Amino acid sequence: MNPVYPDRMRQSGVKSFVDIVWIVGIDGKPTAIEVIDSSHMAFVDPAVDALKKWKFRPAGKDGMTMALKVRQKIMFNQK
Repeated sequence: MNPVYPDRMRQSGVKSFVDIVWIVGIDGKPTAIEVIDSSHMAFVDPAVDALKKWKFRPAGKDGMTMALKVRQKIMFNQK
C-alpha cells in the first residue's frame, strides 16, 4: 500500500518527504519505527501508517534469519 497523499495538502500541490528508520523483524514486519526528518508534518502520519502495513523479506546470513535496521526517505509527489 502506498502512502496516502493528505487531502488538505493536495490543493496546494506540496511536495514532501518523510525520512524514516525502522527494524525489519525476523517475521518481515516493520517495528521500532522512528521518523528522522520530514519536510512537512502533514505527511508523517500517512507515511508511518503505510509503512506499518508493508511486509518485507527478512534479512539473512549463513542460513539464519535476522532483524535489520533500515532507513528510507518516502517521497510525496502529487500525480
